[in-house]
Amino acid sequence: MLRVFSKIDNNLLILFSCSILKIKNLSLFVKEKLLKKLLLAISIILSFNTNSFAYSSSELAQNLDNYVYSEKGLKNSNIGIKLRDLKNNTDIYSVNSNKLFVPASNTKVLTTLLALEKLGKDYTFKTNLSYDGAISKNTLKGNVYLKFSGDPTFKHNDIDNLFDSLKSLEVKNINGDIVIDNSIFDNINYGEGWMWDDFESCDSSPIRAVYIDDNCLNAKIISQGGEIKLKTNNQINFYPQNIIVSEKDNLDISFLNNTLRVSGEIKEDSEIEIERAIVNPELYLKEYLEKFLVKNYKFKGKIIIGKLTKDAREVAIKESIPLSDILKRFDKESHNLTGELIIKTIASKEILPASSKKGMEILRKYLEQNFKYNDFKIVDGSGLSRYNLFSPSLMIDVLSYMYNKPEFKDVVFDSFPHGGQDGTLKNRLKLLKNYKVIAKSGSMTGINCLSGYLVNDTNAYAFSIMINNSNLSGQELRDIQDKIIYMIEYN
Repeated sequence: MLRVFSKIDNNLLILFSCSILKIKNLSLFVKEKLLKKLLLAISIILSFNTNSFAYSSSELAQNLDNYVYSEKGLKNSNIGIKLRDLKNNTDIYSVNSNKLFVPASNTKVLTTLLALEKLGKDYTFKTNLSYDGAISKNTLKGNVYLKFSGDPTFKHNDIDNLFDSLKSLEVKNINGDIVIDNSIFDNINYGEGWMWDDFESCDSSPIRAVYIDDNCLNAKIISQGGEIKLKTNNQINFYPQNIIVSEKDNLDISFLNNTLRVSGEIKEDSEIEIERAIVNPELYLKEYLEKFLVKNYKFKGKIIIGKLTKDAREVAIKESIPLSDILKRFDKESHNLTGELIIKTIASKEILPASSKKGMEILRKYLEQNFKYNDFKIVDGSGLSRYNLFSPSLMIDVLSYMYNKPEFKDVVFDSFPHGGQDGTLKNRLKLLKNYKVIAKSGSMTGINCLSGYLVNDTNAYAFSIMINNSNLSGQELRDIQDKIIYMIEYN
């Protein structure tokens, strides 16, 4: 009703104005006061229309409105849009902006904000190597401790560097155990609402304190000269079984307990890329340590899961790059597990072992207190869950806040993808001439969102475009979003 009213307000105004002017026995002064009240009443009615359409007489708003409601591909989809001029804090266009949408990876924008607020851009993840007992005649009569922190940058060769500290103490023999301390996080590996049939994918690897090589196997199976080879930087066991060279690629691939088994058919001179989640990172680490220790030490103990003792002496720390640089991968590449590790790390500052649930509680309280929103649901830090729900209005308020906080703005502008240049927007929005798009995309089947900034030397806008429940392809939805951005630029 309000949307219809907003379209015919000029006619209503004329009709009511004429009626007032025709009333007898009223002075011109009274009639003028009634007309002013009528104008005020109409403006108030229109201002209440926040969910469906915030009407503006500007040419840009009219053009956007015409496109959104005439685009056939959006007829049966849910779309929410909000556009704000950041220079004067004015909302230029809004449609369904307070309705709730599944945001997909647009959730990462909220995680980025919380990380900057709670950890700071200079925060680093630390992995420690310590020992207890005594060192005598090149022999450590005690245990070695590896305490993990969920460092999203940790690689298996960092183990080598940590153990170099023992070599500097002239340790050649270890009589005790190697103790892996993963106690900073709880044992809940996956986010609420994650799809169980995606658990083989590296996008939903386990959220563990022992995070090594992205908890992900990246490999190529190569057929060359009648031989089957594996090319990978991971440390795994590889068993090709009954593979025949054929005219087609038809391989059966299994990755279980750190062992890759492959059988079936493969073309000559073929390379098949595979990616699988490392579902047991502690086992992955243990097998690497076993091989490493055999080469470098005489080791008499066991590799076990345990906790760092109070009397252990720290001898080495592997420190990650700063959070500001970690966020570049998180946002540009849309790397899901980085977000989940950040959320648990934030939780670890308040409770141990840290949980995603606690991290989400911290995020919800932060948004409620600082942005005065309570109508939303967020259950993970990456946007993998379809249980996440929030509005374009919340997104715009968050984007505005980060833009107006210089120490956040610089980090966000560096970490978000740039249209036509890098990250998930490398092949999009290349036709912009007067503006740059710095934004976060997000997509699932039937869902596509894009939120961020449209800026040049003199103007700056925050925008959020969320499309849900669509049967269009991802490319078609991206094209619609891009067209909206082009319309904003050219108007």
